[in-house]
Amino acid sequence: TCEVIGTCETKTSNAASLTVNLNTVVNNQPAGGTICEDGSLALNFDVTGTALVYQWNKNGVAIADAGAFSGTSTKDLTISNASPSDAGIYSCSVSGACGDVNSNTTQVTVDERTVINAHPQNATRCETDAVTFVVSASGTNLSYQWQKDGVNVSGANISGELTASLTVSNIALSDA
Repeated sequence: TCEVIGTCETKTSNAASLTVNLNTVVNNQPAGGTICEDGSLALNFDVTGTALVYQWNKNGVAIADAGAFSGTSTKDLTISNASPSDAGIYSCSVSGACGDVNSNTTQVTVDERTVINAHPQNATRCETDAVTFVVSASGTNLSYQWQKDGVNVSGANISGELTASLTVSNIALSDA
């Protein structure tokens, strides 16, 4: 209030209030990561300020809550049941009463689940012949280990035990 003093009288103004808004300040940047297909990942952009409005982006384009995404207008973005198409560069833009800020970009990688596309086929051969078994698979960072009766195979007549193709040469009855 203000008191106004005149010769004839004194008047007091109405009260005026002051609201102080917090500056928009980044406290913590989001950290991406690698998740498996069908997995989940949370990205967090920690900002303080007044009247904050969040918008998450993927590859520079605003995203909305749908499909794998939830929390696209909050500080916490969740990617659930991830698919390979959810991989990308993520960032968050925040508008506040006292300034706007953008997060650093962060990479999200989605590793594809392992799928066997074609199983090895049964074979019948004669002693001393050779046989080759092949498996076809897709996924991320695949490695192979062939087994016979639940035991890893190896030996002088075995080749490819760590590849998608196993060859047994000079087969014997014990190889059945």
